[in-house]
Amino acid sequence: MKNKMQTLEGFADEKIVMKKKRLFLSILIGCITSIVFAQDLKRQLLGKWKLTKNEAYEFSILHSIPNHTDEAALVDIMAWMDDVHENTYMDFFSPDSLRSTLIDKKEIIQYADVWNVSDQDSIITWKTKFPPHVLQAKVIKVNDEILELKFLKNQKVGRYSTHFKKLRSETDKKSL
Repeated sequence: MKNKMQTLEGFADEKIVMKKKRLFLSILIGCITSIVFAQDLKRQLLGKWKLTKNEAYEFSILHSIPNHTDEAALVDIMAWMDDVHENTYMDFFSPDSLRSTLIDKKEIIQYADVWNVSDQDSIITWKTKFPPHVLQAKVIKVNDEILELKFLKNQKVGRYSTHFKKLRSETDKKSL
């Protein structure tokens, strides 16, 4: 009887050890998958992206600006917004550096800074020279052609998307 009890206890101990090994292996695979996904996401983001659509600007144009602006001022605002749209880029030129467009009053500024992407929630974070000093955007969609972001405010994903098209470098064009 004692031998049977020892055998059952040994068997139970082996089961616990196996469960712990499986749990450890699952966690390890999850971590590796997250790292690979983040590296893959980072690789997909590399390159220069041109703004194609900014839903927040479109909402402003359609809803708030026309109601509070005379016609001459509206023409000026629309021209300025077109200029901003035409000159807005996200250029992830290395795995940790980017050039981006920032609007300071009426000045359109291209600046370079450090960026990273979270492997858990696809949030890009980068620093800026102006308040709020740290910007974040969630990657909604990315592939070889398009990038869709939603900016975060107070740690919450915003309502409007910002869409970009990947620009091809001369090297990319030659390889096609």
